[in-house]
Amino acid sequence: MWKTHFESVYSSVDNSYHRQLFESSVNALAPGNYTKISMDDIIGILPKLKHNKTTSPDRIATEAFIYSTPGLFAHLSIMFSWFLKVGALPAEFTESTIVPLVKVKCGDLSDVENYRAIMISNSITKVLEFVVLDKLASSS
Repeated sequence: MWKTHFESVYSSVDNSYHRQLFESSVNALAPGNYTKISMDDIIGILPKLKHNKTTSPDRIATEAFIYSTPGLFAHLSIMFSWFLKVGALPAEFTESTIVPLVKVKCGDLSDVENYRAIMISNSITKVLEFVVLDKLASSS
């Protein structure tokens, strides 16, 4: 279901065009020596994204990335590479939602010590985090 939906949203086109677009766009926007994020970097982390999870604060399901096409990966590559070049992220990338989870369901639900907090980050931020983590792991 998701695969069909997102393939229709992102038109599937020849991958070579987007690779060429990525290379020329990144080099034109930010010439110099810095770590660039490739389409392959993004494609490589897709299996790490979890399926069927609640949408994040950006209201984008991870399936939007998992079942996407090369067109989106080219744009993400350019954007992520630019973030690394300038060393900054838009404020929207740092937004998250903190949700309390009960530790012991049969315990005292009025006791704050019976809860732990989890942070739900934006889906697109998760993609960027996984890509950067893979880059750091491969360079060490």
